[in-house]
Amino acid sequence: MSADQVEYFTIRIIDYTFVYYAHLLGRMAILSIPVLLLILLLRGSAFKKTTFGRGLLWTVLLLVPFTPKLFLYYNTKLGARIFFRWTAIVMNYRWLGHIYISGVLLLFVLHIRNKIKLNSLLKSMEITEYKGTKVLLTELCVTPFAVGLFHPRIVCPKIVFEEFEEDRLDLVLLHEWTHIRLLHLWFYEIYDLLTIMMFINPLWWLLRPCFRNDLEDICDKVSIRESGNAAIDYGMMLLESVEVLRLTTSKACISAKRIPGLLDSGFDKMKKRILKVRNYRRYKRETVLVTTVFVTLLLVAGFVLIRMNSYHYSTKDDNYIAVADERGDIYFNTDNIPELFSLIDMDGKTCRIDTDRLNDLLAERSHVAAPDMIFIYYGGFSKTPGFGAGGCGFFVEGYSDKTGIIEVPYETPKDDPWTFFIRYFWI
Repeated sequence: MSADQVEYFTIRIIDYTFVYYAHLLGRMAILSIPVLLLILLLRGSAFKKTTFGRGLLWTVLLLVPFTPKLFLYYNTKLGARIFFRWTAIVMNYRWLGHIYISGVLLLFVLHIRNKIKLNSLLKSMEITEYKGTKVLLTELCVTPFAVGLFHPRIVCPKIVFEEFEEDRLDLVLLHEWTHIRLLHLWFYEIYDLLTIMMFINPLWWLLRPCFRNDLEDICDKVSIRESGNAAIDYGMMLLESVEVLRLTTSKACISAKRIPGLLDSGFDKMKKRILKVRNYRRYKRETVLVTTVFVTLLLVAGFVLIRMNSYHYSTKDDNYIAVADERGDIYFNTDNIPELFSLIDMDGKTCRIDTDRLNDLLAERSHVAAPDMIFIYYGGFSKTPGFGAGGCGFFVEGYSDKTGIIEVPYETPKDDPWTFFIRYFWI
């Protein structure tokens, strides 16, 4: 293969990758619109007074990444009108797919960049120990927060650590450890990654504060119960933290806002939290545990149903033939012209081609005369209908000079590493 051919096929592989994933992520983004709207509707109506119920509503978003290969995209009128139209758009206007995936990659890089900056900031903080717990102290004007997925840490403003009495500081650290224990840091990260993957859906960005507030409410409720104190004591702790932070210099507050990825609740949000804490009502742990297990089982069942009604990672296409030019651009295939099977017969060793009828088809469908060389593509596999790879092929040289039925010997090689990767490791 010449250098020009290597460059050509490399570009095609990159193009195929971008378009394929834009087609999948776009479907996820479209499907997430009614899902997010339903969550917004329920959390403001049926689940308005149920703190744990509002939080559990968001778990349905965990199913969205597994939905892009559902049969309904192809087997229903709604799927054909909405979801398959998106596929047609990215296939016909491939530059849109490139823009989409480029946007995803850019946002992901910025996400990682912010985490690196925050990690650098954490390394510069003073480390102290309080009742067996390591705490990072900062001069910045931020409310205390927990950070880190695999090695979680608690960050506390130095002024809060110095000014708070022991019982108030216990509540602060209990609240942050509750976030860690309830895996809220993981849920924050998952939501951010899903937002990046489906950034074209503005609801992901608009509902992010609602998602974080609902988890914050759960953390407050669990922390009050675990502390054994009255809700008024917990509310006073929140109020005192606001007042203490107000005493810090404006310069520190401004510098905090310039640090990307810093989790600053803000004074207005803190006031709303205090009002909710005032209405705290004791809950039964058993009820919450049973509800959580039930919702988890529903999610598992939903995942199983989605997998049962979705296309597999790849589907082998034994009965597939395509005719292309010498550069690999396809004239037509058996998906859109089934009669091609009667023109080209393959038995595993010899390919028999009816050149007269194939030439008529080239003139009728592709408006080209018999080319000097054609490429016969066969087999392979499909990831979804319309998106496939991994087939084999061979050139028929001097095709324009041939007439009647010709026989062309061929061999089917094993999958190359790239084909193996696409088939078994691409989603």
